[in-house]
Amino acid sequence: MLKLLIYLKPYILLILLMLGLTYAQVMASLSLPDYMAKIVNEGIVNQDQALIWSTGVTMILITLGGGSSFCNIRISCYKDWNRVLKKP
Repeated sequence: MLKLLIYLKPYILLILLMLGLTYAQVMASLSLPDYMAKIVNEGIVNQDQALIWSTGVTMILITLGGGSSFCNIRISCYKDWNRVLKKP
């Protein structure tokens, strides 16, 4: 395990950034069913068009903002992995 940490040391900031973005993506994905329930329980039942539209726009923004998986993929490919394979 200690040998692995030696190789990962130059990438600690990228690893922490990827973990943070992954957490944000998961939280965004888990919040979408709550918004859908709000649309059904409050918007459709009460026939509130404004609530349906505002919650729908919020869901779209969360989906677009929660797409940090692209950022994670880009960050993971950012560094030259040949350096990792070389011994320090």
